[in-house]
Amino acid sequence: METYTKQRLIGRKDYDSILSRFKDKVGIDKETGCWIWLGKITDKGYGHFSLDGKMQRANIVSWRLFIGDVESNFDVCHNCPCGDEPSCVNPDHLYLDTRSNHLKESYKKGQRDATKYANKTRLNNLLFNQKISIEEVKSIIMLYDSHLFSDEEIMDWINEKRRI
Repeated sequence: METYTKQRLIGRKDYDSILSRFKDKVGIDKETGCWIWLGKITDKGYGHFSLDGKMQRANIVSWRLFIGDVESNFDVCHNCPCGDEPSCVNPDHLYLDTRSNHLKESYKKGQRDATKYANKTRLNNLLFNQKISIEEVKSIIMLYDSHLFSDEEIMDWINEKRRI
């Protein structure tokens, strides 16, 4: 798998210009301390900022402006006092987490549909081959998240479903 780094913006010749454009699109919520993105917003509430000819998530640009690099297997996540606020770009409310942990947390918080992001190589193949239902995929994810069953026990159950 190819790795890449979204490099820090500190030290670039055009840093001041980027920082100025970025700050022009930020409003501060005095109650929560969130820096609310006032520019372009996605349908899920995340800010978008044009950088190097590409639209990028504003929270990622904020991290790169104020903190540093973002490695390819990490996500810039929110930890706002008022809960997850996707339009917040305050670097003090952001943290890095692995993609895997971020997805698990978003499932637990109900921010993602578990069937949409299920393990493609196992669960989706079973689903698309009509060996198990969407409800069973959700059950498998819940079993996994409960930590009551080992991976082997869950795979045994999935393999049993394949034989049916």
